[in-house]
Amino acid sequence: MKKYYGVQNNFGAPDFWGRYLSTVPNASDGLTKVELQYLRSKGIIVVPIFNNFKSSVGDQAGNVAARNAIYNANRLGIRKGTVLFANVERFFEVDANWLIGWVETFYTSPIGRDFIMIRL
Repeated sequence: MKKYYGVQNNFGAPDFWGRYLSTVPNASDGLTKVELQYLRSKGIIVVPIFNNFKSSVGDQAGNVAARNAIYNANRLGIRKGTVLFANVERFFEVDANWLIGWVETFYTSPIGRDFIMIRL
């Protein structure tokens, strides 16, 4: 909640709050259930971002990344229909097969989540 109060005090109450779905050691802290509940109680739309991968090559890697994103969203209680973002770093090599693996995993998932790709 410390981050929230810092943003609120400096910029006002946010409408959206982007957070990583899981902790990556030495890189980022992941969203917690407590934080998610708190943000929802404030009426803030949470933008979940999956970032726990280092390569964007091959359909199997895309499939695994999508399954992990879906797993972490479910673990946290992210609502069905919420758009999940993938943090594809600008220094990653990306190929069409990775994108196909990512998309096909979401299309065939019983979760029925929306998805989007971003390049940071």
